[in-house]
Amino acid sequence: MASKIPYIALALGFGFLAVFILYPIIFLLYGSFWSANPGFAGHLTLANYIKAFYSNQTYITLRNTVEYALGSAVFAVTLGVILSYILTRTDTPGKGFFHYAQYFPLALPAYVANLAWINIFDSRSGILNIWLRNAFGVAPFNIYSLAGMVWATGIALAPLSYIVISPAMRAMNPALEESSKSSGASSIQTFLRIVFPLVLPATLSAFILDLALSVEAFETSVQIGELAGIKVFMSTIYYDVGASAHPAYNIAATYGAILLILTSTLFYLYYRSIRSTSKYQVLTGRGYSSKVISIGKWRYATFAAMVGYFFVTVIAPFSVVVLISLAPFWNPYSLFAHLSLKNYHYLFAKSTGVFAIFTRSIATSGISATVVALLALTITFMVYRTKLRGRYNLERLAMLPLAMPSLLIGYGLLWAFLTIKTDLYGTIGVLIIAFSISFLPQGIRVMSGSIVQIHSDLEEASRVAGAGIFATMRNVILPLVRNSVIGGWIFVFIVSFKAVGNVVLLANSQNQVFSTFVWSLYTSGSGSTAQGNLGAASVVLMIILWALIGGLLLVQRRLVAEQLVS
Repeated sequence: MASKIPYIALALGFGFLAVFILYPIIFLLYGSFWSANPGFAGHLTLANYIKAFYSNQTYITLRNTVEYALGSAVFAVTLGVILSYILTRTDTPGKGFFHYAQYFPLALPAYVANLAWINIFDSRSGILNIWLRNAFGVAPFNIYSLAGMVWATGIALAPLSYIVISPAMRAMNPALEESSKSSGASSIQTFLRIVFPLVLPATLSAFILDLALSVEAFETSVQIGELAGIKVFMSTIYYDVGASAHPAYNIAATYGAILLILTSTLFYLYYRSIRSTSKYQVLTGRGYSSKVISIGKWRYATFAAMVGYFFVTVIAPFSVVVLISLAPFWNPYSLFAHLSLKNYHYLFAKSTGVFAIFTRSIATSGISATVVALLALTITFMVYRTKLRGRYNLERLAMLPLAMPSLLIGYGLLWAFLTIKTDLYGTIGVLIIAFSISFLPQGIRVMSGSIVQIHSDLEEASRVAGAGIFATMRNVILPLVRNSVIGGWIFVFIVSFKAVGNVVLLANSQNQVFSTFVWSLYTSGSGSTAQGNLGAASVVLMIILWALIGGLLLVQRRLVAEQLVS
């Protein structure tokens, strides 16, 4: 009987994940074939697809989505390649600081960054356009355009591109570049003919990942795209369901099914791209040390470029949001007049209920992080520390939410809970489910590296001593991966604390969390006063997120230190 326990656990794992992860996907697809609203009598039909594919608006929306995603991905990857080359292959001053500075924009929620870009690049009242109009008589920028959407999404994804591309750039054999230089090639020729082709697989992976994330981008398509008159699938689904007096549930589900096919294809290509890299391998058994290239006086130009990039991506948006939060009435023509804490007084007033929302957010994110940590640890242990047949399919099933946009996970759950009545709807329970499904793949990725590094001799010694599989996991595995579990827990807490797409369709006045509260300030308010309240809430959110990220970096530093000691 004892020998059957691992297989029973594996079967239970498959059953639990199948219900846990496939639940919103099945109901989303079911809704696309249903003739009535969720929870109402109806029948299966193809009418929703016929209506969608016979509508010219569907093809316009598809074209807009493709143009927006392609533009954002190209922009993000181009920046990622340039940043990677400067920070890994050249002797640019301050590289250490600029490397860690890439993580600051990742902490900036898209709906907060968009608030800054709108107030900087608005064609009439944008700060930069006002300054250029006063100085030169021109106002060239318009955030409410396809270019504005590409800018907002591409600049947000550039740090992610850097994180994907820079390891490949750093690991490249410098002898290849030296040979090129000794043959008379310039730095630009060496980059184009040697460096870029060798990091092409990583660049392609980053491009496909950025493309998929751009398709899934929810906040930018609503905050900028809708006012620009550019409808993409994400904004169409949101307005069909969450911002309409008469929700079009069926057509939204149909668009969601189409979008799910598109994102699943992109993530399939992404995984193919990161596996098919053998012909580009440049790391061999021959030892060499990765060293940077001296670019002479150009290093001052690259340093200036990095300072400018840091200012644009971190200082400028944060400063603008802070100014908005301190202005009782936002006036871009007089930025520093009548600054006060009025908006913060409103935010923390008893009438807003912000302290209850904070408490609910902490509880929701904390429970979600705990659920993900336990599931991820169990799954990675079964996949990488056992020899059970079919165990890798368990990981593939758990990684499935990566291919599903966060808004669709929320919409699938909305349809499910409106169809099958439960006591969970309207509580933080449904938010915890949404966050846990969305961020389980990230939790697995964080913990799998530590699990793989544990030598099998330790487990064998535990078994010889008479310990079973669960005792071995508790007494041997868990202490060795403790810091990874803590790091994964903090990471999931951070991303769930700021996430809005997963739960925007599931939140109401009874289960609202801080991210949806900030979003509601955007959707329900208008005018300078409402914008000031939104700015104050955004500043508080950013301070919390940066504090949490500081904690995560400390955990990572401790993990590295312990690995060096051991």
